[in-house]
Amino acid sequence: MSACFNRQLAFWVLSAVAAFSSRATAAEAVERCAGFPEQSTAQVAPIPAGKVEDAQPALRLPADVQPAYEALSITIDPALARFSGVAAIAIEMETPRSVIWLHGRDLRVIEAHLDLQGGRLPVELTQVTAGGLLRVRLPCLVSGRGLLSITWDAPFNEHLAGLYIARENGVPYAFTQFEAIDARRAFPCFDEPSFKIPWDIELTVPNEQVAVSNSSIVSETPSEGGKRRVRFGTTPPLPSYLLAFAVGTFDVVTTQPLPPNEVRDRPLQIRGIATKGRGAELQFALDATRALMPWLENWFGIAYPYDKLDQIAVPDFTYGAMENAGAITYRESLLLYQKGISGVLTEAAIATTIAHEMAHQWFGDLVTLRWWTDAWLNESFATWMEHKSVEAWRPDLRAGIDQLGIVHRAMESDARLTARAIRKPVEDEATIWNQFDDLTYSKGAGLLSMMESWSGPEQFQKGIQHYLRSHVNGGGSSDDLFAALGESSGRYISGPMHSFLDQPGLPIVRARLSCGVKVKLILDQARDLPAGTQTAPLGPLSRPAHWQIPVCAKSGTRGAIRSSCTLLTEEHGELELPGTRCPDWVMPNANGVGYYRFSLDARALEALTNARAQLIIEERASLAANLAAAYSQGTLPAAEVIHALMPFTKDREPEVADALIEVLTDARTKTLDPRLRPALDAFAGNLYGPIATRLGWTEGDNDSPAARSQRLEVLHFLAETTRDADVRAEGLKLGRGYANLEQDNFEPAAVAPDLASLALSLWVQEGGEGVRQKLVARLTNSGDSHMRRRILIALGSLRDPAVTPELLKLVLDPQLKQNERTSILVAQLRHDETRAPAMVWIVAHWDALAAQIPEETLSGMVGLVAQLGCDSNSITAADSFLRPRAAKIAGASLELEQGLDGARLCKARKEAQGKSLAEFFSRPPSKH
Repeated sequence: MSACFNRQLAFWVLSAVAAFSSRATAAEAVERCAGFPEQSTAQVAPIPAGKVEDAQPALRLPADVQPAYEALSITIDPALARFSGVAAIAIEMETPRSVIWLHGRDLRVIEAHLDLQGGRLPVELTQVTAGGLLRVRLPCLVSGRGLLSITWDAPFNEHLAGLYIARENGVPYAFTQFEAIDARRAFPCFDEPSFKIPWDIELTVPNEQVAVSNSSIVSETPSEGGKRRVRFGTTPPLPSYLLAFAVGTFDVVTTQPLPPNEVRDRPLQIRGIATKGRGAELQFALDATRALMPWLENWFGIAYPYDKLDQIAVPDFTYGAMENAGAITYRESLLLYQKGISGVLTEAAIATTIAHEMAHQWFGDLVTLRWWTDAWLNESFATWMEHKSVEAWRPDLRAGIDQLGIVHRAMESDARLTARAIRKPVEDEATIWNQFDDLTYSKGAGLLSMMESWSGPEQFQKGIQHYLRSHVNGGGSSDDLFAALGESSGRYISGPMHSFLDQPGLPIVRARLSCGVKVKLILDQARDLPAGTQTAPLGPLSRPAHWQIPVCAKSGTRGAIRSSCTLLTEEHGELELPGTRCPDWVMPNANGVGYYRFSLDARALEALTNARAQLIIEERASLAANLAAAYSQGTLPAAEVIHALMPFTKDREPEVADALIEVLTDARTKTLDPRLRPALDAFAGNLYGPIATRLGWTEGDNDSPAARSQRLEVLHFLAETTRDADVRAEGLKLGRGYANLEQDNFEPAAVAPDLASLALSLWVQEGGEGVRQKLVARLTNSGDSHMRRRILIALGSLRDPAVTPELLKLVLDPQLKQNERTSILVAQLRHDETRAPAMVWIVAHWDALAAQIPEETLSGMVGLVAQLGCDSNSITAADSFLRPRAAKIAGASLELEQGLDGARLCKARKEAQGKSLAEFFSRPPSKH
């Protein structure tokens, strides 16, 4: 970078600082720092003899140094190994200091200085921690305003973090991923969410390549060496983790700008960006974006906050997507859509992911969390809003009922001893990553649904709008949100929400009907834990857990259905029911939105089950999920649970009908004596075979959304779990036609898109080595993310332990992208038949695997491997192997404990339910 440009940049930033700050420039009379100009008005002084240097911050940066603005000029050529840049950071120092702390990780600093009013100080920069804490040592005591300028270069990151290279068909592209603390890998900055400032970005890139950032391009000028400088508009205030860059030979698909509407007074440009040749696959995503944007603007009552929106498909990406302001990045499979190849499930995945990231533009970007303890504020809300917005746009995609499913799955995690509190103090950088698990996303979304129902939808919406308007371009907190929601609804929000957010676990509400002068439910609450653990000498259980639970019940009396609610704040309580007659049935979770499990005595449970036709879908799904949980928790014998769930299989709603699949799958793979598996398979075929016959392998134009969803679930269960011969034969035939091995390409018309992976898997399992080799060759030659994913799923489905070692060579093959490497390995670890050789491989290749996948992925592998055992020897072996390795990986220690907890639960469930399962499947009913 030329010296001329540095001077221009300094002038540009200093002008902005002067405008930004209201602080006086005249300094008090102080002794001058040696060598500093006398005419300067800056506040500088010699460092007193014996002064002790400021202590190194343990985690968060000192609050008395605040960035006001940052300008970045970065040269990026994806064909090279390194990039370089200049940063100019305007800072405000409230108290005199000789050290400034900020962040920069693995940056090679070339030159740095601090400009003050009328003078310049040299500075010494040192990275003092592996995590990227950067010490800027000053030669004088300094306070007031200054401009810290740093010139550096750095390597592109090798693990999909910071600024990194991803390749598509051998062509390199540069992308960024900065959440949570990886902006510091790309440039020096104050890398914490509370430091929210305007940014000016300039990228110098090869002439033939496209450059993208958060704002629209305002100028492009030639640069030396066949490059050009691309300058983007100044951003609104943003934390560093929401910045984004992308450079490469992209296809850019530009739509007609969205016209102004009742909340936005300007047109809005929306673009789709994909690697060369993939632009046509952006159309569905762009249509979804254009439909969802006005809905979100109207719901929030606030115009989209940024000057444009780019939806960017990334060929190699650790996460599903990232909500960078105005420049959202997505894994290709969650943005690109090919008509005739992608199915309805892909449409649903793309639509909900887009809605999630777009909701973040308000909740997370416009208003940002102040610290990672409140990560739930971002992710829970976006998860809740993704389903609400997609349900309003495309009800056929079933986003609403899908949300209920993810909440029920979160309850499974929350009902463990090792469940963490959503809001838990972040004590070091490594634990930041633990904030982003299924509890943060899905439990939080379930809590929001419960509180919306408790508050009333209109009042809840008004509270959200008030919260956002009160914190525009700033930071918010949980308590800020609760205050706004309470004010709008008149309900007590803070206590209930804190009771769920600040302690681990899931409550169970035990309800007992009392019919006397008044009709009421007698309620008791406790933590829902597997049978036997309540009395275990464990720290988290040393005192009873209490929640403040909005409990709403629905009751039916002679066809009349009525609801009532209460706030259960103590261990015991009651809920008065309407009417004077004892109801025929009672549902303790009206509308299925309560984030709690419930139990009833045997008679009341039977009455509710018999009345299930009077329940709405969400209530039937809640009831079925509670029964399945009673099996996994060991609170009801397996035989009773199976008998109770059998009638639910006739329900046309898959979230209800398929609840028994979860129980039967666990029983067959983990709990049941292997000698009784044929009896379970026959029983499952009797239950679900007629459903498979009704739905078939062929999608009909008039299929209901529920039928499309259930088809894959039932066929996969029968084909891959119970190994039903007829279902497998039909799928194998379709898979052979789809593979089309006589030609170079798949034949999409041979099978419904949503069933293609299953059909191909069945063909590969029966086709032998020749089929496997041809698919591997096709994988080598294909850059299509959808096809590659289907090939990897099919290869991973193989269950021949003799093939596993050869198959797992692919994991470390250079042709696989980093986000593909664990696909086959995970599948082989999950199969009973291939688990042993897969474990041998992972022990032998752990270090090589760790060198080739992102740390977040490796942390997840720790949790997966830890939970695979279901006996004492396997649990002990996993603990011994994983513990020293987990200690070296950010966030992996919690993954290890939760995985081992899952394995122990499996062992306990085997002991608790084994006898009941054996008795049931020794004489299973032939009809239901």
